[in-house]
Amino acid sequence: MESELKIAEIGAVARQNLTDLQISMNEKIHEEFAGIRSRVAATRDRRSLQQLESRIGIQTGTLATTLIRLFHAGVSQVVESSRRSVVHSTGDTSWSFANNGTNANLFSVGINEASAIADYRPPSDLRNHGRAAGGILGSVLGGGAGIALATAGPLGLIIGGLLGVLMGDSIGELFSDSGNSSEASSAEIASLLSAIDSAESSMRSRVDEVLRVTSVDLVRNLESFRASNEALAEILKLRAELLAITG
Repeated sequence: MESELKIAEIGAVARQNLTDLQISMNEKIHEEFAGIRSRVAATRDRRSLQQLESRIGIQTGTLATTLIRLFHAGVSQVVESSRRSVVHSTGDTSWSFANNGTNANLFSVGINEASAIADYRPPSDLRNHGRAAGGILGSVLGGGAGIALATAGPLGLIIGGLLGVLMGDSIGELFSDSGNSSEASSAEIASLLSAIDSAESSMRSRVDEVLRVTSVDLVRNLESFRASNEALAEILKLRAELLAITG
């Protein structure tokens, strides 16, 4: 019972220490992404936002490296503290826990490949081109040929040309491009912020999962250590009894 209580206490302390590490890592994530959001909120300039967006991948990669370093250092400290407690409580120096950190690469996430901020497009007005083309076409149609030319005459050419100009306006406007402003739209900025939120949420969930698995594995390892020691103690007891019988 004493052994069980001691190991349970060591496991509880280890769990709390890993929870503290998890909180610290999530605070680091919040700090980094809060900085990213503040830089996005500071401008509406399309080019500046595109540059910020392109740097987010680098920033999250650097953050992932920082988290991996924190993870290894933090878990190593928790394991060493647990080992000292095991030695102090049971006198057994054989307990060890190896965490290879293979899950640490899960800390790395990225922003969606599709850019939220479109390239700048200046407006294009094709109405003048449409008027020129429509005027020529209207004059030809208004004037006609042969008998139509005789009946339409110069007036027909003038009327046809005017109608062509009006038609050219419509055609030119149809194919014109209003472009976009040098400032990003609210919808584009909202899309970028949504991608940032998703990246932060993904990184947080992965940190939580890695620390959860590590905590479960560590406590399970401590319990297995105790069980194996109990088995060894039973074997040694039976061995002593056998030696007493056989001499």
